[in-house]
Amino acid sequence: WILGARRARRRSLGARSVEIVGSVPFSLRVGRWAVLLAIVAAVMAVVAWAAAPSSSGVSLLAGAAAVLCAGLVPLVLFAPPSRRAVVFEPDGLRFVEASYDVRVPWDQIVHARILDIEDTLVVALSLRDAAGLVPIPRGRSRDPPAALRRLSRAVSLNRAFYGCDLSIGPAAHGLDPVLFCRAIQTYVSDPAARPRLAPRAALDTAREAEERRGR
Repeated sequence: WILGARRARRRSLGARSVEIVGSVPFSLRVGRWAVLLAIVAAVMAVVAWAAAPSSSGVSLLAGAAAVLCAGLVPLVLFAPPSRRAVVFEPDGLRFVEASYDVRVPWDQIVHARILDIEDTLVVALSLRDAAGLVPIPRGRSRDPPAALRRLSRAVSLNRAFYGCDLSIGPAAHGLDPVLFCRAIQTYVSDPAARPRLAPRAALDTAREAEERRGR
């Protein structure tokens, strides 16, 4: 998997102007972790069953591990972090978190770069005015001050660890990190490309209207 990821990274480095599907949420991919936990739970259950006649201690520990891993599966699938997503919109890049979402206008992004954190690629964003971002509360908690505090904490942590204002691991959303960063750079540097991030239905309607005018 690591070798395949490195080959894909080398292929992507040649890309310059990259566009992406707009107004479509790229959700956090938690299915693979749920499958891994389910496999571990099944293996531990088999170990507990096999060790039961001879070693009650090993059987007990393996059984507890099986129950723990099985219990974590729905937690991984339906916990608040599983609702995280990133959306490319005409007005900016929208980050959807568990308790809030925030749109980062394209003109606010000064620099987008790739950081290699222990062989995991992270896209780091430096903003003109991070303090001017206004998060919108979502979920059960509709508390704007709490959402602002969470966003401010995230910005502070990113500045402390990565030297940027916001960061995202595209691979966790099923996206190529290099192409993801190139797409951000495209829409930051080329305002004319941003309208193409409108929802497909809106684009189809506009195209049909142009065709009718052409007739």
